Amino acid sequence: MDFGLAQDFLSIGNVSTTTSQTSAEGISGTLPYIAPEHLQGEKVGPRGDIYSAGAVLYEMATARPPFQEKSGPLRMEAILNRPPAAPTAMNRRISPALEAVILKAMDKDPDRRYQSARELRVDLERLSSTPTLSIRTSPRSKMMWAAGILVALVAILLAIGYRRHFLGSKPSPDRIILAVLPFEVLTNEEDIGFLRAGIADSIITKLASFGRLRLRPTSA
Repeated sequence: MDFGLAQDFLSIGNVSTTTSQTSAEGISGTLPYIAPEHLQGEKVGPRGDIYSAGAVLYEMATARPPFQEKSGPLRMEAILNRPPAAPTAMNRRISPALEAVILKAMDKDPDRRYQSARELRVDLERLSSTPTLSIRTSPRSKMMWAAGILVALVAILLAIGYRRHFLGSKPSPDRIILAVLPFEVLTNEEDIGFLRAGIADSIITKLASFGRLRLRPTSA
């Protein structure tokens, strides 16, 4: 998962964007996840992270990014001015409740988004305890979706906490050592036992992009 939090700067006309990668054509590797206000040069903040999280959830639910324009300028225009296609139009199995959470997180007006990760967490936790897919979905698929929500939630909270700690006014330490332990699968279904280490490994992969963290693998 990529929240587009890196701080390399790319200028296109009068617009500054924050990206982690750029191609020769000036297309950002993380452009689909950057909040509209960031493209307009405003200061990065928690509500921008909420937008990025919503974009990641959109892609998890629909298997496609919110905006698919092929050129950077066209994609920027879409992020700034056009709503994404309704997630239920891309995947009829997801519930209206999940769609509402995604679209609220991705609202172009920061004041109409979730105002904190706590608010988003509450709704995601509520969804994880209720069916978000159709009744035809297998228990394994539902478990995979719940695991995806958990990974997204943990990564969101860690990313926002990292930004506040390292990009704030306080001096940061040289290195933080962090161990991510395997999760316990509280079910008797043997075919989902792989989630125990899989979720932890997904979180480790995301945290590895933060240079000041020293990670201990789940096997350590």
